[in-house]
Amino acid sequence: MKNGIACGDTQNYVNSTGSAIAAGAVVILGNTIGIAINDIADGATGAVATEGVFELAAVNDAAFSQNDLLFWDTNSGKLTKTASSTTKLAGRAHKAKALSTALGQVEIHENTLPVAATVAALTDNSGGTGNGTLEVIGGSYSQTAIANNFADLAAKQNAIITALKTVGLMAS
Repeated sequence: MKNGIACGDTQNYVNSTGSAIAAGAVVILGNTIGIAINDIADGATGAVATEGVFELAAVNDAAFSQNDLLFWDTNSGKLTKTASSTTKLAGRAHKAKALSTALGQVEIHENTLPVAATVAALTDNSGGTGNGTLEVIGGSYSQTAIANNFADLAAKQNAIITALKTVGLMAS
């Protein structure tokens, strides 16, 4: 194919970290991770795997089930199931991991989905009480019913924001 550039399972990475990167080390690629294929000296360009199954350090206080969404904690240098401001999307658990096991297998894929900027939670000052149902507002409306509807909408919007952040589709 004359317009092909690469098969897509690796990418060239310019190491500007200030330190050498060892082969097999996790490399942060925006909001996801890759794995260094060879040692990459500081300032050099090297290949990073963006697809495949890799065994990496993992938290030993949580079990993983096969296909759990996993994140790389940049502070601890370990796989975790908990998304936070210090994690990057890693991939899915390739196989189950017992609670006390210190290594986990993750299947990584280059993330082609853009990650949305963060959206602040909506502060509910409606004074209403949400109950999970929007009430009909007829011709003789009730201020309480309207306030309750706004409380429901605020709660649902905040739940959606939390879910998007948890799966790595929105920045924390």
